[in-house]
Amino acid sequence: MIEQKMGRVKLIDKGPRNVDLDILLYDDITYLDERLQIPHKLMLEREFVLRPLCEYVNPVFTGAEADQA
Repeated sequence: MIEQKMGRVKLIDKGPRNVDLDILLYDDITYLDERLQIPHKLMLEREFVLRPLCEYVNPVFTGAEADQA
């Protein structure tokens, strides 16, 4: 619903889009239906998720240390 309100138009499944909102975690809630899974099923496979998560969990683990991980 948020994506539609922001003007998302789905032309091709898994194709380019102007907005894509993924819910990675929500408190300690687990949720599953045909359109949404929390925690996000692929979050541990995506670098754009893992880098900020490492910084959040361990704020000292940034920069060069993160590149070596």
